[in-house]
Amino acid sequence: EKEKVPQVLEDLEINTSILEGGKYGLLHKMTVKPEEESECLSIRFDPSDKYFAAAFGDGNIRVFNANTGEMLPRKMSPSVSSLQSSKMPVSSVRWLTTLGAKNATMLVSASVDGSVCHWQAISGKMSHSIRLPEEVDLFSLALSANGQYFAAGSKDHLVRVWDEETKKLISELKGHDNRVFSTIFTNKSYMLISGGWDNTIKFWDIRQAQAVGSIQGPHLCGDGLDYKGGNLISAAYRSKEALQMWDVNEFTAQRTIDWGEPIGTLLYDVQFQKGEQNTLIAACGGGAETNQLRIFDSSDEYKPQCNVLGEEIYFSLDFGNKNPNMMAFGNAKGEITIVDILDASSIEEIKRQREEERKQLEEEAKAMENESEKKEEE
Repeated sequence: EKEKVPQVLEDLEINTSILEGGKYGLLHKMTVKPEEESECLSIRFDPSDKYFAAAFGDGNIRVFNANTGEMLPRKMSPSVSSLQSSKMPVSSVRWLTTLGAKNATMLVSASVDGSVCHWQAISGKMSHSIRLPEEVDLFSLALSANGQYFAAGSKDHLVRVWDEETKKLISELKGHDNRVFSTIFTNKSYMLISGGWDNTIKFWDIRQAQAVGSIQGPHLCGDGLDYKGGNLISAAYRSKEALQMWDVNEFTAQRTIDWGEPIGTLLYDVQFQKGEQNTLIAACGGGAETNQLRIFDSSDEYKPQCNVLGEEIYFSLDFGNKNPNMMAFGNAKGEITIVDILDASSIEEIKRQREEERKQLEEEAKAMENESEKKEEE
């Protein structure tokens, strides 16, 4: 399905600041504004960072060029309905990254209509779909590191796991007492972690029927879990103790990360910066006193480094893969902003250079206009 070309704003000023003692800041690259306003619920860069895919509340998936912001010609809609008003939100989108070059542009999506779909991202064609009963809303999606499995959390409290090659359901994990909004595999392809509205994080070995561990506390309403190098972090929909690190062996809290001022942000999404040696963490949310995205540094006692304040709730974020110092985040209007993460000391100098380049271009354009007017008079 084709749609209108979105706006791409490169000179937009975003409300970002470097916090006291922060070593990093954010430099705006572009903001993409689709014509149709709808929540950006999930966003992911492809393995090369050439594209990013976004899942929206209007029931569509859109893929964009990460360098220009240009949207690929066709949006993807998992809904079987042709009526836009009856399309259900696409809750999560992921790129298949481990099955060879032929799958380098393959996407997987999970939707509130109970569908898990595989897509050819460039053409927008659906290659496979799984349709669960209508009452089984899907809220999360995870792909194992080796590409062997994919899993989805749902309204009926289950986490379902499928085999990627055969697309057959291999497990229904029972243990949650409410909706499951976040699922993530660890570096071991058979180990899965999930959380949601029952204020519980469950640890699963998908070869077993029962959870192998459990943590009480975090109330998750989005992609509020991430795992890296033995570390688990959660972003909860609450104003106190919202951002926490967990011991995955003892199933206990390691630390609560102090959000700092201004407080009051209810969190939806969190992510470790990609790459083993990189140390940043980003989290975002809103809907209470402030709508914020904030970056922390685990190598600097998890101190907050910089933030973004917005008029709309921030639902989703993603670090780049090849360039983990690039980040995208999406809000309740469907606006997707791309930023570079830079040393705080270099931000102002780059902004000054940009302003000088802008003025020079304006002067050159004015000179050309004057020259043209002179020729017309002659």
